[in-house]
Amino acid sequence: MESEKTTEDCCLHPQRDGYHLVENERIAAQVKRVLECCSMDADFAAKMAQEPEKTLQDIHVDIPCEKIKCLLVKEEGSSCITEEAACYQQFIVNKLKARNYMQQTGCVPADPRFRQWRKRQINRCRTEMGTRNQVMIHAPLMFELTDGCSVGCPFCGVNAGKLKQIYRHTPENTELFRGILYDMKTILGDAAGSGTCYYASEPLDNPDYEEFAGDFYEILGTIPQMTTAVSMRDPERTRKMLSDFHKRYRQIHRFSILDAETFAEVMNFFTPEELLYTELLPQFEQAPSNHFAGAGRNRKEGAEDYHVGTICCVSGLVINMPRKEIRLLSPCGVDDGHPTGEYLIAKADFTDRESFRTALEEMIKRHMGKTDYEKIISFYPYLNIEYVENGIIIRSRGGYENKLEYRNGFERNIPGIAARLIEEGGQSIERIAGILEEQYHVDYTHSYYMLEKWYQSGFLKMEE
Repeated sequence: MESEKTTEDCCLHPQRDGYHLVENERIAAQVKRVLECCSMDADFAAKMAQEPEKTLQDIHVDIPCEKIKCLLVKEEGSSCITEEAACYQQFIVNKLKARNYMQQTGCVPADPRFRQWRKRQINRCRTEMGTRNQVMIHAPLMFELTDGCSVGCPFCGVNAGKLKQIYRHTPENTELFRGILYDMKTILGDAAGSGTCYYASEPLDNPDYEEFAGDFYEILGTIPQMTTAVSMRDPERTRKMLSDFHKRYRQIHRFSILDAETFAEVMNFFTPEELLYTELLPQFEQAPSNHFAGAGRNRKEGAEDYHVGTICCVSGLVINMPRKEIRLLSPCGVDDGHPTGEYLIAKADFTDRESFRTALEEMIKRHMGKTDYEKIISFYPYLNIEYVENGIIIRSRGGYENKLEYRNGFERNIPGIAARLIEEGGQSIERIAGILEEQYHVDYTHSYYMLEKWYQSGFLKMEE
């Protein structure tokens, strides 16, 4: 007999069938639907006040009105602890645990070089963007099955280009795609399964998306997470896709809702239970909970938004199959130099599986290998260095603050001396270590350790 698993166990350690986030899925789904109406329909509260039973019936919710009202409008002094509230709270808590699991465990690459590089990007994002970094899973792998996007959302955070080419599920294309999946599994291990089959693209632009997702599942053991802005372009296809996906692997998917009409269509077509594991994102101005990221096409020139601007959630590879291109990306704050909130660290082309392997290995060696102590280093421009008596304090525009001390019996402020050398410019870790030994009698070992730690913590960048 199989041992019983708690909801938390299934949430934090998903098996081949994916996540199970709540015991009573019917109640959680219906509460979720009511709250979605609150977030997208500015008139929903008024409708509930005037015709509560009809309003709930219209959105396929059969929970008693009094329990729903309690969730929407809390009376002063009322804690509103109902079965429905507790059920939905369980769902949300476990969903957050699942996200944290993905960042801390599920997305961690097997290859030690890739793993250390990703950790350094996470550290850098924490210093630059503060709490915003907590919601990023830093996925190590994403595919694009089209070149561009047909939707053209005016708020697109990554400024996706127009749809130019679709990578069809032909025998030749399938062989290459599956081969790359096997290669990524070798390098990333289980973390390869945390990837997606879209990035700056619309997944449902590809008529063969389901087949590619099936290849992904067969080789990596998971169904790739999907975010679509055209859920109602072919609603029967979307319904069947979600159903088939959930039968194999339960995953959180997302619909971007672009207008009130589409939201009404979604409410009428799908039952609450069908969309329990599908987040509805309010992406239109009239929605009460709408918030456009200040990146890409929605960014105003000169504006800076370090906390919520970027929608990039990959610290790793974006592989565009029709263009046969590999991009190495990581999130960053939005500014004039990075209007989409992405660091494009490297880019390479390939023609077949062999050239893909070669390009990828060269990319890993160059950008993820051992620290090159001869390269010129500098502090990231969003960091401010304050010199104090026995160290330095590093502050960032994202609200991060850290005091760095290095005592080890030295009378001088060694971190402060090293930081000033870095700020003066033109120095490498090797040169700074030499200066500290010659002038302040600091052993090379201590200097290398201190500066390597600063680099891995995401404070230092190296010139290419």
